[in-house]
Amino acid sequence: MNKREKWTESEIAELPAGEQDYFERKSGLLFQNQGEFLDTIAKAVSAFCNSGGGHLILGVTDDGTPDGMPLVVGKASIKDWLEQKLPNLVHYPISDFRVHQVIKDNPSRIPKDTEVIVVDI
Repeated sequence: MNKREKWTESEIAELPAGEQDYFERKSGLLFQNQGEFLDTIAKAVSAFCNSGGGHLILGVTDDGTPDGMPLVVGKASIKDWLEQKLPNLVHYPISDFRVHQVIKDNPSRIPKDTEVIVVDI
């Protein structure tokens, strides 16, 4: 799986509907319970690590509607927070991943004061 340099909102919107082997969408609503959120993304990260990689899209519902992730967690940006958490979510720490803040379209469908994140594994 090739890791991208950037992701745009239009590229996220163009992904096929339904479940795919190379990407998975997770709603931003999962973040309301950080423990459950981390458990959920740990499973997806583990699956991608064991299958050649993929794209984990955070802040987008299963039907492709952006619902967004918070901009910050504590004092850290959501991007920085994820970069700190991701390596140790699986049994063998991962190092080959990228966390992207999706570049918003103008106008954007991403809710105000939120963002969509893509993790390339």
